[in-house]
Amino acid sequence: MQARLLNENEKTGAAIVSAAKYEITNLNITNEKVKELLNADCINVTKKGKKGKQDTIINIRPLIYDAHISDDTLFLTLAAGPNAYLKPEVVVSYLAEDKAAAAFYLRTGLLDENMKELIQA
Repeated sequence: MQARLLNENEKTGAAIVSAAKYEITNLNITNEKVKELLNADCINVTKKGKKGKQDTIINIRPLIYDAHISDDTLFLTLAAGPNAYLKPEVVVSYLAEDKAAAAFYLRTGLLDENMKELIQA
C-alpha cells in the first residue's frame, strides 16, 4: 500500500475523495444490462427517507462514472464525495434486484476529483 502526505493547503480526509471503485461478485449480470445502464440518460430510484421524512426520487445516472464486467465480476466507479455519494448496492439492486443481497462487495480504491487514485494497494 502506498500513501502520500498532504500539503498544508490541500483538502484533507473525506473532502478530497470524489469517487470510489468497487468489485462486486456473486452476480449474474450480462454485459448488455451494464451497457443499458451506461447508455441511459436518466435512472430514477427511490431514496428512502429517514423516520418521518418523505421518500425522494433521485437520478443516479450522473453518479455512475464507469461500469463493466470482466470474469463474472462487476466493476463500478461511483461518486463518493462530500457532495454526492452512491452506494454500490443501489446500482446492483437496479441491475439485478433479486441478487443484491447475495452479492459480495469490495471497495478497491478511492479517487480524487481528477480520478487519480488516492491510495494504491
